[in-house]
Amino acid sequence: MSFLHSGNEPIGVDVGTWGVKLLQMRRWRGTWEVVAAARCQYQTPRPDDPDQRRAWLADTLKQALDEGGFHGADCVSCLQPSEVMLRAVRLPKMSDTELGKAAVWEATDRLDLEPGTFESDWIRAGEVVQGDDARDEVIVIAASSADISAHVEALIDCGLRPLALETSYTAIARTFTRTLRRESDQNIVQMMVDVGAGGTSVVLTRGQKIVFVKRLSVGGEAMRSAIVDLLNIEPDVAARIRIQRMTDRGEGSHSELDTEQRYRRAVYEVVRSQLHELGREVALCLRYFSVTFRCARPSQVLVCGGESGEPHLEEILSEHLKIECEQSKPFDGVELSSECLGGHERRGATHAEWAAAAGLSFRGREASTARNSSPVVMPESKPQSDQQQSPGEIARDKGAA
Repeated sequence: MSFLHSGNEPIGVDVGTWGVKLLQMRRWRGTWEVVAAARCQYQTPRPDDPDQRRAWLADTLKQALDEGGFHGADCVSCLQPSEVMLRAVRLPKMSDTELGKAAVWEATDRLDLEPGTFESDWIRAGEVVQGDDARDEVIVIAASSADISAHVEALIDCGLRPLALETSYTAIARTFTRTLRRESDQNIVQMMVDVGAGGTSVVLTRGQKIVFVKRLSVGGEAMRSAIVDLLNIEPDVAARIRIQRMTDRGEGSHSELDTEQRYRRAVYEVVRSQLHELGREVALCLRYFSVTFRCARPSQVLVCGGESGEPHLEEILSEHLKIECEQSKPFDGVELSSECLGGHERRGATHAEWAAAAGLSFRGREASTARNSSPVVMPESKPQSDQQQSPGEIARDKGAA
């Protein structure tokens, strides 16, 4: 049954470094609710070869889909953060058409990409004064055509029908700005810190508009590697200790890991060092934003992502930012049944790790058609009722949200 007739939104397919998360919303009797959710971890490392990566991703998606409960085949997905390249540039004021052409040139030059091997898009972040000139700060986004094709083809191999492909940054922004529709809301500044396995994404929004995005290297894998190097233990043991720490959230509960208690203090010290490094880098992002756009600082910082359950994370970020940081609540105003997310409360955390998947599903109805209102920054596809598009067409088309 089509989600357009049933009230179901497309399936949000969040493809991350750790694995995949699938989530589907629906609007029912004036209330949002989650109707299905599933997650699956990759069993092997990400292959470099696009054909192998297509099969690798398709296998993981099939396992998640087999958990059942999803309605229809329409989906909106995001690329892995490591597959997306970003660069902020300052350009003379120009039309959207001119800016689209300029973005291709800037991606070729500044990201050192070969013409014809990538797809690019852009976000007009805001006006900045450079000398005596007023220029636009533009976030140029690019991804290789090979990565896009492998991703889209993997979705199709699973029987899914991709409507759009975007980034996790725009999906997260949509989740936390979707209710900011009034004119008076457009000056509200929010900061989102998405802590994932492969790194951390910092997103700043003003109203519904993204004005700053940066990818930082500190993430779950960096913390695990630091533990392995310090204690000379196996990576899977380090991963188990970190997962247990996040499950406990520093409450000192006892479990099957009691024999590893002697590692706890050492692990705390090495992870704390990583968190302080992350705090310093996030603070530099906020300083750049404040100086560049000369607008209000965010009143709070929302922490999300699969690694956001790390104990003391919010406390350390607050120390560096001098702003209150809290675990985000992507399902504020959304009904949650006990069955939908049952078994998915890994790491004893909040629902913060579902922020990107929720934003992808929300896109079906919530995404504005305005260019810079939670924009889609990767090529989109136009859904066809009678004829399925080829992967190449999906990667090239620029349909409306």
